[in-house]
Amino acid sequence: MLESASLLLKPWSPLDSLAWTDAKPQGALWTRTIVDPATDQPLGFASWDRPGRRGLLFPLAGKAVRVFETEDASLLMSMRRPWGLWRMWEIIDAEEHWIGSLYADVLFDRSGARLARWQQSGDSGENAWVGERGLELASWQTIAGQDMIFRFGETQEDNPFLRMATLAGVLLMPPWPV
Repeated sequence: MLESASLLLKPWSPLDSLAWTDAKPQGALWTRTIVDPATDQPLGFASWDRPGRRGLLFPLAGKAVRVFETEDASLLMSMRRPWGLWRMWEIIDAEEHWIGSLYADVLFDRSGARLARWQQSGDSGENAWVGERGLELASWQTIAGQDMIFRFGETQEDNPFLRMATLAGVLLMPPWPV
């Protein structure tokens, strides 16, 4: 998935709609299929996992999104937002190494330095993660309802952690399934 220049992110849908694979992640309520935009072949999916708390404190409950590759559902990365008022998402690779974080519209790397800021360009509906000196690290645009075309920037071809961070950042952007 990270090797592709662009990805098509389908809308969030209930777990039951993940028909192209037998993998059903435990705890998942919603999934978002990720496909190759040229061939429409599934490359993986993201799962929005159910929070552990209910009732009045439900809005404060922790949340988790996991990204899986291919039909065997091997874990690529996870994004977690701890329980409480803190609204920062942690981005973690499959081996539980911290990659970075997302707070509001800013991506941070693992050392806490600002990596990129979300920027929207005018009327075109194009969005981008823009890094230092205005360098575009990734861009995305909503098409055909809620499908989203996501493109990695040319500058990150050899950096899988940067690719993970920018993909994680766009998966955590609204619209959310819950």
